[in-house]
Amino acid sequence: MQNWLYQHWSSTSGYMLCCSLYNGGCDINAECSHRLEDFDVVCNCRVGFINVGTVNGVNCSDGCYVNNGGCGVNAVCSHDLTTMAIQCTCMTGYTNSGNGTTLVCTDSCKVNNGGCDSSATCSHDSVTFAVVCGCSIGFVRSGCDITAGCI
Repeated sequence: MQNWLYQHWSSTSGYMLCCSLYNGGCDINAECSHRLEDFDVVCNCRVGFINVGTVNGVNCSDGCYVNNGGCGVNAVCSHDLTTMAIQCTCMTGYTNSGNGTTLVCTDSCKVNNGGCDSSATCSHDSVTFAVVCGCSIGFVRSGCDITAGCI
């Protein structure tokens, strides 16, 4: 978590700044606290936000707007509705082929043939990029759902 120390004496009033007054001068998306040893204001960006400013001037921006929140190019960045933590999810047509701790979005057709039958070809819808299974030459569909086998 990135933080900064705000000069603890206000240049206009001479009074000590505190978190209960204007959030201690911290960004609206930052949490204000005080150092125990000298009561200086410390600003920390809230979960889901990152400091795009400097050490002495915290400017907290939505983490998803900076480098897609660290999510890959084939992923979508969003926030957990409860914790506001950054979440990465693969875009339609991509599957997570990572190791559980790292999201790696791979073309779904390259992972297990996109869930299509082994006798089918996997492709993507030109508009939605959703997986489309098509039977190879000499095969016909036995059903109309995406996981239907070819006979």
